[in-house]
Amino acid sequence: MTDNFYAPPHSIEAEQAVIGGLLLDDDSSERVQKVLAMLKPDSFYSRPHKILFEEITRMHREQKPVDGLTLFDELERKSLTASVGGFAYIAEIAKNTPSAANIVAYAMQVRETAMERYAINRMTEATELLYSRNGMTATQKYEAIQAIFTQLTDHAKTGSRRGLRSFGEVMEDWVSDLEKRFDPSGEQRGMSTGIPSLDRMLSPKGLVKGSLFVIGARPKMGKAQPLNSRILLADGSWTTFRDVCVGDSLASVDGQPSFVSGVFPQGERDIYRVTFSDGRTVDCADDHLWEIHSNRITGGVDVVDTCRLRDMMECVRYQSRIHVPGISGDFGLPVDLGISPWLLGALLGDGNLAGTPRISMTEPYIIERVRSEVGDDIEVRHVSGCDYSLSHKFSRKLSLTRVMQRLGIYGRMSEIKIIPDIIFSADKQTRIDVLCGLLETDGWVEGNNALRFSSASKFLSDGVKRLVHSLGGVCRMTTKQEPKFSYKGEMRKGMDAHICAIRLPDEVLSHIKSPRLKQKFTAKRIKTSAPVITSVEYIGREECICIMVSHERHLYATDGYILTHNTTLYSQMAINCAVHEKKPALMFSLEMPGDQILEKLVGQKSGINPNIFYLPATNDADDGYQGDYDGDFNRAIETANRLSESDLLYIDDTPGLSLAQIVSESRRIKREKGCVGMILVDYLTLMTAEKADRNDLAYGMITKGLKNLAKELDCVVVLLTQLNRALESRTNKRPLPSDSRDTGQIEQDCDYWVGIHREGAFDDSVPPGETELILRLNRHGNTGTVYCIQANGAIYDTDQQSAEMRRREREEPQSKKKGGF
Repeated sequence: MTDNFYAPPHSIEAEQAVIGGLLLDDDSSERVQKVLAMLKPDSFYSRPHKILFEEITRMHREQKPVDGLTLFDELERKSLTASVGGFAYIAEIAKNTPSAANIVAYAMQVRETAMERYAINRMTEATELLYSRNGMTATQKYEAIQAIFTQLTDHAKTGSRRGLRSFGEVMEDWVSDLEKRFDPSGEQRGMSTGIPSLDRMLSPKGLVKGSLFVIGARPKMGKAQPLNSRILLADGSWTTFRDVCVGDSLASVDGQPSFVSGVFPQGERDIYRVTFSDGRTVDCADDHLWEIHSNRITGGVDVVDTCRLRDMMECVRYQSRIHVPGISGDFGLPVDLGISPWLLGALLGDGNLAGTPRISMTEPYIIERVRSEVGDDIEVRHVSGCDYSLSHKFSRKLSLTRVMQRLGIYGRMSEIKIIPDIIFSADKQTRIDVLCGLLETDGWVEGNNALRFSSASKFLSDGVKRLVHSLGGVCRMTTKQEPKFSYKGEMRKGMDAHICAIRLPDEVLSHIKSPRLKQKFTAKRIKTSAPVITSVEYIGREECICIMVSHERHLYATDGYILTHNTTLYSQMAINCAVHEKKPALMFSLEMPGDQILEKLVGQKSGINPNIFYLPATNDADDGYQGDYDGDFNRAIETANRLSESDLLYIDDTPGLSLAQIVSESRRIKREKGCVGMILVDYLTLMTAEKADRNDLAYGMITKGLKNLAKELDCVVVLLTQLNRALESRTNKRPLPSDSRDTGQIEQDCDYWVGIHREGAFDDSVPPGETELILRLNRHGNTGTVYCIQANGAIYDTDQQSAEMRRREREEPQSKKKGGF
């Protein structure tokens, strides 16, 4: 090799040794076949050597004998002898060849220098491109350079550049690949998915390396809200979406256990404000799910996203006729107030909190109730008119005054009364008792069980409203300014009256015992106590987080105690790649944090529900667990250890990853491990896209880049994409490639497209675990439907014939319906 640093890398001696070895060695030897497969004419630096190797290759392809004389005859027939130095040079090469036995080593040296020359030329092009001022943007230049790197990788694998090649050259490579395919353990064998029925449909090729495999699925049963939106915890406290964590115990619709099972950053989303009849509002994303109730809906109940809810509210038939379920109020912790909760409410409603506590009472029931609530330690003494004082008989006892001081209400005049904060996070019965004390002393009933409460303190009325909401009721507050009243024949102006119009669930109303109120309750309820939706309005874009909750109805309580609704194939393919194919699987999760991915993988591989990792670490943790808690937990940990030891699963949960970052990380693993089996991206529209006129163009650039990455690394890229909810309005809700959200480019770029369909999401009569994997696009073979079962976060194959028969039986009565496909 030359010592001149600036000369292109080459080795004339190695090139001569290769040509000489081919002339001397047996044409059918394995060494010769390896060299012919390893090198191309472009691999040679010397032009005469290029001509000689090209002619030798052609003669082998035509099964002609190759030696110095036959080669010279072929060159002479084509008038090429002068171009290679004549017979004398051919004879000299053969004479000076050290040994034909080392021909493969000589060929490797020629190949290495050829690769270096090609890389120098391409990198020079890249440098010139960056220096040039040709109107291209920096992004466009980066994409062009990315294509150059792809070509460099192709050259490293094939020994020649891509471009126009003769049919014979293409066939030569094809025959070589064909031989490898016939070897079941060969590298050319397609990859499997881990689901036998799907693999059979993809046979005989399997998942062809260099392919883009797209999985389309409906958006998660998740709930996306802005970071500052609040969520109610089981202990009665509040946290924000910004601070919520997996495992947090939540207040639920019915008091049943519920916890956060997933937290997924969503980036910036379109935000809508949903307003309710009592003034409450909830801000949420466009595809946030709502469980709605109305007599105008078939079946009375439905689950819709915010966009669908907005469209419904524009129809007269739905206006003021849609409500969401009210919370049961079963949350909070028991508290020791030092005073009866009912008595606290009565004092706040109609009591004097300064000096010796007094309360105004005219109803005999109230007088008797106060005496029963205070017990023997406090004396209830009539002072004058309807006023009664409450004083301790024994000074050594904790005085009622000190209790009120501790609660922060002592000395407050009527216009600044408040409900202590501790009440709002107290258990349900405590909140009911406080509310009953307030209503029975300072409330009244109007038509249709419409309770009213009035106070000069806006703070107190706000507290009453909050209590009502926490118990599943509806409360609207209005202010009557400077009401007039008569005093000793003189009209005077009073303080503003803050009036609460209240509707409560029957279960809460049953705790009101005052005859004055009960006798005005009617037997028939005219209006629901649940919050009615009045409007849905777009308010802008904000960063959002989506959560998944474990409750079977996927409901949780957000601002104002409003209840709102809340990647299995992907992880199955990753596990199969690492465990069975024994090749690295790179998981780029832009939605789910790494620890949740780990739990999902462990659950999938072990067959154990990942929820086991969130049960409390107590001796009775397994009381509510169905199965052998200790055995299942140990099996899950053993599975995690085995997956860790394999060292073939990689997880990157960096939010907002760009295509360049995914390419860079994937190349790094390729260098370290020697190969990559699968690259899995969850999911497309969470990736950071380059600026473009339209979203579909921006994401189209990503799908093209991922396709190029699959070819460059000779692996399968699995891409998750969400489907538009518009498909839910069709009669046949099975997904199509055109349903992919924000991009129409996917159909053009992908080699496979699988839509995931769960009929149970639309039809309660269908078991929720029944799943259809619909292979709509397969550029390498058949298409069709594969039936599976999802359970405990895993996906399992099932009997295909039986599943097909069940589906046909369900669809038979609907066969005459119009629409769909």
